[in-house]
Amino acid sequence: MTGGVKKARGRSREGIVESGIERERERAMATSMTRSGLRAAAAALRGEAKSGARPVLPNKRSFSASAHHDDAYETAKWEKITYAGIVTCTILSIHNLSKGHRHPPEPPPYPYLRIRNKEFPWGPDGLFEKKKHSEH
Repeated sequence: MTGGVKKARGRSREGIVESGIERERERAMATSMTRSGLRAAAAALRGEAKSGARPVLPNKRSFSASAHHDDAYETAKWEKITYAGIVTCTILSIHNLSKGHRHPPEPPPYPYLRIRNKEFPWGPDGLFEKKKHSEH
C-alpha cells in the first residue's frame, strides 16, 4: 500500500470510482433518451388520433454551428464576399502593375569599380556571357 491507494485487480480506487460515475452518467443518458422517445411516440399517437395529422417527431438535435443561421443564406453571403474580394484584388493588381516603376540610376563609372586582376576559373568571360576571342 503506497500513498494511501489500494490496488484491486490492477486498478486504483480512483479508477473504480471514476468508472462507476461514468456508468451512472451513461445510464442516466440512456434513460433520458428512452423517456424522450416514448413521449414523442405518445404525442404522435395522440395527435394522429385527434386530427389525423402527421405524427409529431422528436425535435432534431441542433448543433451550435447551425443553431441560428440558415445554411443557404450563409453560403450566398460568403459567395458574394468571395466575388467582391476577387474583384477588389484584380482591380488593385491592375492599378499597381499599370503604374510605371522607376529604375535606379546607373552608378557613375568610377575607375575603382569592377576591377578584375585575376581571370575567372571558367575563362575570361563572365559565367553567363560569351564574347568573341581571337584564337592564336
